[in-house]
Amino acid sequence: MKSISIFSLFVILLSYFSRAEVFKFNDLNFDKQVVEGEWMVYFYADWCGHCNMFAPVFEDVELKAREKNLNLNFGKINIDENPQLASRFYITSLPTLFYIKDKQVRKFNIPRTTERIMQFIEEKEWEGIKPRGFIASPFSVVGRWVGYASVIGAFMTSFGKWIQQYVNLWALFGFLTVVLFACTYYFIKSNMPSSMKTGLRKSKSKAKKISKNSGLKVDLKEEEIKEENEDDSNHTKKE
Repeated sequence: MKSISIFSLFVILLSYFSRAEVFKFNDLNFDKQVVEGEWMVYFYADWCGHCNMFAPVFEDVELKAREKNLNLNFGKINIDENPQLASRFYITSLPTLFYIKDKQVRKFNIPRTTERIMQFIEEKEWEGIKPRGFIASPFSVVGRWVGYASVIGAFMTSFGKWIQQYVNLWALFGFLTVVLFACTYYFIKSNMPSSMKTGLRKSKSKAKKISKNSGLKVDLKEEEIKEENEDDSNHTKKE
């Protein structure tokens, strides 16, 4: 019994230490984690058949690299869960494999087999690949803005679907009409020539004067009517 328990413990420890250590990146931890050391990263999706076939190959490469103390880190990125990273790396096919060192990104274009990838790593063939330039680099300002734009686009798409589902279209049409008229009024007012603005001010001041004068005329007429009434009353009293 004791020998069986020791053997079971040995098997458990062996399976634990022989397990591949593949780091799972996301949009939040990528920039903090990838700056240290050398990384081999691949993009995948759960619905991708080729990705599911490549996953055990990638884990096997990680185990062999660890056995040989190659000081190489391994990570993976799900494009559906991390659209920002997928946009920053300009992912157009799956699975896609990258070698990252000192924020220099090199894309693999080799057969995705354990032997070929190990040869690529051990013989440092990645040094012969030109790293991505400023525009295509996911660490550049352009690459980061592309990632942010993808997030904003996804949000606007989700917001549009939500509006279509829950908001009355007539209410939305009315709201957009009011906004359009307000923007048009502001645009016309801000771009109106100064001469026209002066003319409008003068016309407004004239209108105010006319309204005041008309008010005075009305008051005068009322006073005249009162005086006539008083004269009539006095005349009747005298009689």
